[in-house]
Amino acid sequence: MSLLDTRSSIHHHRQKQQQQFPMELMALVGEGIYGKVYKARWHRRSVDDGDDDDDSMSERICAVKTIKLRDESEGIPASVLREVGLLQALHHPNIVELRGFTVDLKASTIYLVFDFYQQDLARFINLSTGGEGDLEDSLVEHISHGVLEGVAYLHSHKILHRDLKPHNILLNWDCSDIKIADFGLAREIGIPTGPLAVDVVTLWYRAPEALLGSTAYGEPLDVWSIGCIILEMLRGKAFVTGDDNDGSSSPEDQICKIFAILGAPDDTTWPEADTLPLWRSHMRLVSRVVPLSDVVPEEASPAAVSLAGAMLKVCPSHRITCEEGLAAPYFQDHLQDLCSSSSSSSCGDYPTLS
Repeated sequence: MSLLDTRSSIHHHRQKQQQQFPMELMALVGEGIYGKVYKARWHRRSVDDGDDDDDSMSERICAVKTIKLRDESEGIPASVLREVGLLQALHHPNIVELRGFTVDLKASTIYLVFDFYQQDLARFINLSTGGEGDLEDSLVEHISHGVLEGVAYLHSHKILHRDLKPHNILLNWDCSDIKIADFGLAREIGIPTGPLAVDVVTLWYRAPEALLGSTAYGEPLDVWSIGCIILEMLRGKAFVTGDDNDGSSSPEDQICKIFAILGAPDDTTWPEADTLPLWRSHMRLVSRVVPLSDVVPEEASPAAVSLAGAMLKVCPSHRITCEEGLAAPYFQDHLQDLCSSSSSSSCGDYPTLS
């Protein structure tokens, strides 16, 4: 769907929703730069989005992302049009589905409606491991596979997510559903768009090329983030956490900590690195290589560590693709119905959110 089509669709909903707002917001469950997410009750019968066959959404608990319009006179921001357009076009078992959207004129707010999921991966890791990295390997495998499937689908359609992190991986109560969420930073590539934004991806999951100021990145940007997510499941905590002396996030500290583990690039391993805008000569001085097996618990699956390592190559062109990741030895014994099988581990064995 083009931005023009999306703008027309939103305008149609905008006019139809002037008299009745069909959502009852119940509780704030998350927020970010581009909006807030609420648990809500959706009165489905009040919304006419053309899907007359979907009556199951009536009076249903859902998740609602609210996006505030800063200046209504300027119309719908292009970033919102892009997010809605992408969500309407994407259909995959591992990607959230946009169930509907509406505009509240009085509140100058757009509301995007999704299925409600009981937990995200960040909360699940924290509740399940307490930072000790003791998730069952079968769960790590199952979740990693679902994330890779979803991102492979995005990349096959020339779409970058650009904000993959545990907070944006949603899980239902037994982990049978794995959904990639929050497409506020997602972007189509492969068409002339000019330089891409640098300040994308939450810092701890941001790839070296973005940390160094590249505006010509591609699919390897998302692959790096997936590698960080896999290591976080194995460790129970984030792989690299860059910060300044005052505790604030620091891109330079992040890249230096990455180089201190994986090694700084040189003229043979990543010749273009020192041409990037934020490259500093002293970054080479922190270079040393620590095996990834040394930063995860001893019981971590070597195959999982190897997969993460193939994604966490400092040079973007050296990283595997999502399709190659799905073909990795780690997934040879992937269980199709992990969570419904009585003989395998399920998220039901771990704490979940109410």
